[in-house]
Amino acid sequence: MRQRSIAAFLLSATVLSFAAQSAQAHDPDAVFERCIAKVRQAVTRCTDANTATTHECLRKIRFLLRHGNVERARAVAARCIDEIKDRTRHCVRYIEATCDECIEVLLRMGAPELARRLDQACDNAVDAVTHNARRGINAIRSAFD
Repeated sequence: MRQRSIAAFLLSATVLSFAAQSAQAHDPDAVFERCIAKVRQAVTRCTDANTATTHECLRKIRFLLRHGNVERARAVAARCIDEIKDRTRHCVRYIEATCDECIEVLLRMGAPELARRLDQACDNAVDAVTHNARRGINAIRSAFD
């Protein structure tokens, strides 16, 4: 499914214990729902943070441009784009690691259809985070047009 990184491996113990500690640890549907909830929370946190960064950066950039500080505006834009890219990479790694571990748990529980559904939801979550980041980066870049 997805490649594991060291961060994903370290997160695996947390996710496995998360799934195992569930009151309904033997209920694949409950594990699926908890995993989906974790993924949705991550998407919301990431997209909200990237959107806030975009809005704040655009405010600063526009202020600087109105006052003729083009180079400072470009520096702000570069920092903001780096921040959005870094946050997005971190979020994608977190989502993928969470999904990998949840999928493993579901497969061990004999729920391949739930694992497949979760894998698709995870792909959609990664797409949502990366699309949001691209939209923010494009908005920042277009402030100079």
